[in-house]
Amino acid sequence: MRNKLFKIFLVLTIFLLPWQTRWIFYQQQLSDSVWEYGRLGLYANMITLVLAAIFYFAQKDKLKIKNLFNSYRSRLFALTLVYFWVIHLWRALPEVAIYYLALMALTILFLFLLKQLSKKILASTLIVSGVVQGLLAIWQTMQQQILANKWLGIAEHLPASLGTAVVEHGLSRMLRVYGSLPHPNILGGFLCLAALAGLWWWVNIYRLAQKENWQGKKIKKYLVQLVLVLVSQSIIIFSLFLTFSRSAVLALAISLLIIFIWSLRKKRRLVTSVTVKLIILSSIIFVATHFLFPGAWMSRLQPSQRLEVKSTTERLVSWQQIDWHSPYELAFGQGLGLNTYKNLTAGQPAYEVQPIHNVFLLSLAEIGIVGFILLINLIYLYWPRYLAEDWFWFLSTFIVIGLFDHYFWTTWAGWMMVAIIFASLSQKKANNKY
Repeated sequence: MRNKLFKIFLVLTIFLLPWQTRWIFYQQQLSDSVWEYGRLGLYANMITLVLAAIFYFAQKDKLKIKNLFNSYRSRLFALTLVYFWVIHLWRALPEVAIYYLALMALTILFLFLLKQLSKKILASTLIVSGVVQGLLAIWQTMQQQILANKWLGIAEHLPASLGTAVVEHGLSRMLRVYGSLPHPNILGGFLCLAALAGLWWWVNIYRLAQKENWQGKKIKKYLVQLVLVLVSQSIIIFSLFLTFSRSAVLALAISLLIIFIWSLRKKRRLVTSVTVKLIILSSIIFVATHFLFPGAWMSRLQPSQRLEVKSTTERLVSWQQIDWHSPYELAFGQGLGLNTYKNLTAGQPAYEVQPIHNVFLLSLAEIGIVGFILLINLIYLYWPRYLAEDWFWFLSTFIVIGLFDHYFWTTWAGWMMVAIIFASLSQKKANNKY
C-alpha cells in the first residue's frame, strides 16, 4: 500500500509540474516594484513530492535507509548544502539564497525518487501532462487572452498589455501561449520533453508489436496505443509551435537530428523509422501552423523585427551580468538567486533586469568558481553508470535550452525538468537496448 501511495504521489508531482499553484509567503520589493526572483512560494507539487518521499522511505528497511544516508554521495551532498548555506548567511537577502538552496535539495530528492519509477510511467505521465498543457495552449490561442486563476496558478496575459509575450507581424500582436507556466519559453521546454517522451513511447509500441509480428490478441491494444500516441504528439507539437519559443523548437530539432544520426550509426532501424516519421509529422504541423497564422513564425525568425532585436539585445546584455565585483564574488559567487539584484541600478524597476540567459554562465556567476566545482562534482557523483541509449537525447535538450535561457536555474518548474532529464539518462542494465 505504501509503495502504491509513493507512486501515486510521485506521478502527481510530475503531472503538476506545469501548474504554478503556490502559497507566496515572502515578497521582496525593489525600486517600488515586485522583484520576481525574490518572490518565494510553496508550490502544490512540493507537498506531493514530500508525501511521495515519506511513503517511499516508510516502506524501506531502517538499515537500508541508514546506509543510504551514510553513503559517500549523501555525505558529500550534505556538506555541499552546508557550504552553500554558510557562505550565504552574511550575504544580502540570505532568505532568497537559502530558498534557492532548498530548491536544489528538493531537486536531488526528486531525482532520487524518479529513479525508482519505471520509464513507462515517467513517459506516459509526461505525455498526459503535455497533452493537457497543449489543449490549454490551443484554447489560449483561440481566445487570444489568458484569464487569471489563483487556484490554478495562472496569471492574466493580454496581447495589448506591456510585458506580455507576443509575436508582432504586420500591425497585429499575437499572444504567445503560456499554458499554466510563467512564460512561453518554459512551456516550450516542457512540451519538448513531452514530445521526446512520446517518441520513446512510439518506438516502444512498435517494438512490442513486432514481437507479436503484428498479429494476435494484443495487436488491437497496440493499435489503440499507437493512435493515442499519434494524436498526443500532434497536440503537443502543434502547441509547441504556438509558444513561438525558438530555443525549444531548436532543442527538439537538434534532438531529433541526433537521434536520427545515432540510430543510423547503430543500425537501429526501428528508431530511425519512427524518428523520420516524427520529423515528417512535425514538418507538416509547422507548415499548417504557418498557414493558420501567416507571417507569425517568419516574423519570429527575422532578426530585424523590433521585438526580436529587443530580445537579442537583452540576451547579449544579460551575459555581461557575470561580471564579479570583487575577488570574493569570483570565488564564492554573487549569491544564489541574486544575479538580477546585484545588477539592478538605483531607481531602475526590478522587472527591467533579467537573469543571464545562459544556465551555465548564470550558475557560475551566482555560485562562483568554488561552488561551480562542487556542483560539477555532484553531477559526476550522481552521473549514471549506464546511460540509457533510448533516453540520452534528453541531454541535448538540456544543453540547447541551457545555452539560451535561464529557467532551468531560476524556476521550480525548471529545476524539476532538470531532475527528469538526468533521471531519464540512467538505466540499471548495460545491455538494455532496442
